[in-house]
Amino acid sequence: MSRALEQIVETSRSLAGPPLLSEAASTPRAPAVVRLDTAALPANTAADARPAQQELVVFLRALADTLEPALLTALERAGHAWDQVDAARLLDDATRERAARVIGAWRKVGGAPAMLAVLTVHAALDLATLVDRRLASLVRLRLRSVPDDLLPGGRPFLDVARALRETARRWS
Repeated sequence: MSRALEQIVETSRSLAGPPLLSEAASTPRAPAVVRLDTAALPANTAADARPAQQELVVFLRALADTLEPALLTALERAGHAWDQVDAARLLDDATRERAARVIGAWRKVGGAPAMLAVLTVHAALDLATLVDRRLASLVRLRLRSVPDDLLPGGRPFLDVARALRETARRWS
């Protein structure tokens, strides 16, 4: 888990009331998994959080499913048509509208879980936007440091889709 996300989790744990987040046991090789503990929420909030939680998971998976083929295509194109590497847009208006709906659902839930969920949506969109806007620069930097290795192990060197799927898994 990133340091910024760890700080957010620790801040939410320090809020008054029962803990809202639980941490599953981790192995030395795997980071701890942080999950929303709906049992610690008031009954009406826990019931409200379940649909919003599912919406967030579906959104993150759909974003990963959209980004992966677009990123693979762009990186494959970079090898033979450099000027076309960032021709395709990775994000569209429908994705941004869906993100707004997920955020709206969590704002109705409120509290620390909503704060974490909204930050998760914004981080996912910001990461996708960064890749979308700076893909050519990122590819150029990668090729300078590791020539001919845009798809190590058959995966994009910018494996945003895998990160989004892992985030969705942790929210489910």
